[in-house]
Formats: sequence, structure tokens, C-alpha cells
Amino acid sequence: MLGSGMKEKPVFCKILGKDETQPQIVHLGFNREIESYPGGIEEFKEHFVNLCVRERELVKKLKKELKKYIKTKKEFEQYSQAYAEWVREQILKQWKRNTLPQLPNFLQGINIKIFKDIIKNRQEIVGYLNEIELEPGRVILAPVGYIHSIVGSHQGHPFVEPHAKNEA
Repeated sequence: MLGSGMKEKPVFCKILGKDETQPQIVHLGFNREIESYPGGIEEFKEHFVNLCVRERELVKKLKKELKKYIKTKKEFEQYSQAYAEWVREQILKQWKRNTLPQLPNFLQGINIKIFKDIIKNRQEIVGYLNEIELEPGRVILAPVGYIHSIVGSHQGHPFVEPHAKNEA
């Protein structure tokens, strides 16, 4: 795509704006914790891939559960706002806050275990990633394929399926 002259991977570039409505955190690359992973780096790679697969499974499970309860656009907007607020709070504490989202009344019967499982999975994922706080004027370059999470969203890009990448 970039021509036959490319000998190295290009740089992946996103422009991030400082915004008071979102945590100003980027997770980029693995931290030193992976060096002491029992079984070495190869077992860590397999484990981390399994965490990412688990994340996709949990998000799909949440989506299926939400379809049982959310019937209107207004209800979806209410849920989406509550979910975003919950995620913001969790990101700031590296998903160790362990609180559940304050869901609207129409979701009172939802399976709360899904949210608990999401917390547990994201705690572990975030534990292996470098955390960088955004500051005005900061430029971050990442090679193509470098693991990243912008503003703590921690969602995965789809592998093959033609689904939108955001969790909502």
C-alpha cells in the first residue's frame, strides 16, 4: 500500500486532544511486568492474546444482554452515558475501583456478573501496559502494530467480522 520502497513499518499516528470530559490517559506498549511472567515471554504472549479474546467475548455478551432491555434510542443514550461515566472512573484507578455502573432503572434485571468480569479482565490487561498521561503539546509515536488504548477505551479492533470497533 505504501510502495515497494518501504523497508520499515510506518508510524501509526493519531492526533489526541486534551479534553476535560475524558481521562487523559493513553496505554501504549508493554511494561516491565511481562519480563517476570511465569513461563517466559512466549507464555505471556499466549496469555495476553487470551485476555484480548476474553475481552471481545465479554463485550459481545454485554451487547446481547443489553438487547434484552434497551428498546429505544433514548434508553440507549441513558445507558451509554452511565457506561461512559463508569469507564472514566475505572480508568483513573486502573480498573481497580471495583464499582459497578449506576445503571438506569430499566436495566435493573441485567446480569451484573458481566460488568464484574469486564472489570477483572481489564484490570489484568491494564496491569501489563505502560500508562502515559496526556499533556498539551505531547507527541507520541507508535510503530504499526504496537498495542495501544486511547483514553482508556480498551476495546479491541474486530478481527474479521464487519462490526464497529466501539463497545456501544
